[in-house]
Amino acid sequence: MGDGAQGWAGGAPYDRIIATCAPNRVPQAWIEQTQVGGCIVTPIATGIAVIDVDAGHQGTGRFLPGPAFFMPLRPTPQPADLGKQIAEITSAVATARSTELDESIWFDGDFRFVQALAVPGLRFLTKLADSGIAIFTVPDGSWARIDKGGVAGRTADDLGSPRGGSSAVD
Repeated sequence: MGDGAQGWAGGAPYDRIIATCAPNRVPQAWIEQTQVGGCIVTPIATGIAVIDVDAGHQGTGRFLPGPAFFMPLRPTPQPADLGKQIAEITSAVATARSTELDESIWFDGDFRFVQALAVPGLRFLTKLADSGIAIFTVPDGSWARIDKGGVAGRTADDLGSPRGGSSAVD
C-alpha cells in the first residue's frame, strides 16, 4: 500500500498515466515519472485534464469538455464515520449569510467545476433532499452548509470550534 500521489517510481518512466481518482492538482511525482512527450489523463475538480510533458519536464494541458466525477485521491486519512460527520455539520450552529443565488447554481456541473478549481479539495458530500441542506467540505476540515430553510446561527468563535464553518441561507 502506498500514496497514489507519489506514483510508482519503480516502473518509471511511463508513456501514459491514467488516473481513476481525482487529485486536487496533478502531483509533481506523476510529471517526473512521465517520459518526455508522454501524457497524463486525470480528473481534476469535476473535469478531465489532459497534461502533456515537455522536454523541460513541465506539464501543460487542457480540460476535456463535459463534467466528470471521480472518487477523490485521499493522501490523508478520512473520517471513519462519514454519517457522523454529516450529522455534526447538519446540526452545527454557524455564521449564516444570505445569498441571492438560486439553489440550482450550487449543483450546476459548470459551477461545481469552477468551485472545485477555486477551492482545491472541495468535496460535495451530500444534498439532503428532505431538509433542503447541502454540505461541502475541504481537506483541512472546514465546511459550508447550504440551508434552504433559512436558520441563522452563531459564529464559530461562539461555538469554540477550531475549524469553524459557514452556512449559506436562502
